[in-house]
Amino acid sequence: MGHLLDSAANNHQRLVRTQLEDNPAMPDYDGDRWVELHRYQQTDWRDLIERWRRLNRQLLAAVESSSEAAWQRTCTVGRSAPLTLRFVFEDYVDHMLHHLQHIGIEVGDFRKSFTEH
Repeated sequence: MGHLLDSAANNHQRLVRTQLEDNPAMPDYDGDRWVELHRYQQTDWRDLIERWRRLNRQLLAAVESSSEAAWQRTCTVGRSAPLTLRFVFEDYVDHMLHHLQHIGIEVGDFRKSFTEH
């Protein structure tokens, strides 16, 4: 759950800054190290889920306010080639769903409804 929180936080930055800046260079992050630093294992799981829910609502609000033209704006992450806003968002959703399935949560057609923007 902690990794999902950190992924949401990093992708929120990517999604917002790509809309506001011309081709921002975003840092990559060490997911294991972030989890370690945040000490998620010592946090009540209900609190983690609530944080994750709120952060995803904020992320989704930023995405829902995107103009059609914004979806083609680009950023780089680490040493990546330019990535479109659409790719960053869809990759985030795929990553999140992968981890949810990994912990046994049935996601069904969730991806389709989440990415219909």
